[in-house]
Amino acid sequence: PPGYVVDFDHPQRKGDETGYIVFIIGAIIALLMLSMRLYVKFGMGRKFAVEDVCMILSWIFGLACQGLLLHMWINRIMGVHAWEIPADRYNLYNLLIMCASVLYAACLGSAKFSLLLFYRRLGDPITWFRWAIHIVMFIVVGYTLGIIFSLIFPCHPVESNWDVNVIGNCGNKTAIYIATAALNIITDITILTLPIPVVAALQMSSLQRVGVICIFAVGSMTCVTSIIRLVVILPMFTDLDQTWAVSIPCVWIVVEANLVVICGCLPVAQRFIRHVAGRHLSNS
Repeated sequence: PPGYVVDFDHPQRKGDETGYIVFIIGAIIALLMLSMRLYVKFGMGRKFAVEDVCMILSWIFGLACQGLLLHMWINRIMGVHAWEIPADRYNLYNLLIMCASVLYAACLGSAKFSLLLFYRRLGDPITWFRWAIHIVMFIVVGYTLGIIFSLIFPCHPVESNWDVNVIGNCGNKTAIYIATAALNIITDITILTLPIPVVAALQMSSLQRVGVICIFAVGSMTCVTSIIRLVVILPMFTDLDQTWAVSIPCVWIVVEANLVVICGCLPVAQRFIRHVAGRHLSNS
């Protein structure tokens, strides 16, 4: 831009420090929650199930996605103006953003499938609930695979998806990212509200009911972060300075990638707390 002094060595930065802080806090809490879940399964003699495998995969995919985003912030590939990135590194930006988006979709899909498997056990004898769970499972798996395929193969030849030197025909990438955010919001709300009638019908003490309400309250945060991410991502699609504009939406990706693991591990928190409290009382 006129009057702007380009500095490749010390470019203006955006979102990187916030991203580092959010990652450190979120990754530590997510790891602690996952460790708690695994302790309940192995240390307390609970059965290790497919839903636990899905949650571990979600954590791995999420951590890999965040690793790529951190690499881009640290190496000044993202969160800097496009005109302060060497031309040969812009292709790397495109490639890493694509890979991070694929890992992010896999992270969310795995976490949601894990939670749906847990729901299926929760209301197994209830016919309508079981059918509803299977339908939502089918939708989650279908749109996750569809989004991953669309992110990897939006162009022909495939290399033109990230290499600006390769001429190719590409689909509407903007529509893919908007569809991803919109479908995440819809499925988040569906998964959050689906078990409410079943849980409301359970015989629980007042303390247990408060605990369940807290779990749903924390779970609703994923819906909020999905909506915020959609709001902040929309202006990015009309901004020519992509490497600068994408930084803040990526901060929210870091938030959500950790939050889905945290929320997915909440159902075992009560059992863990009861176990720890029981040991403490017996030692006293």
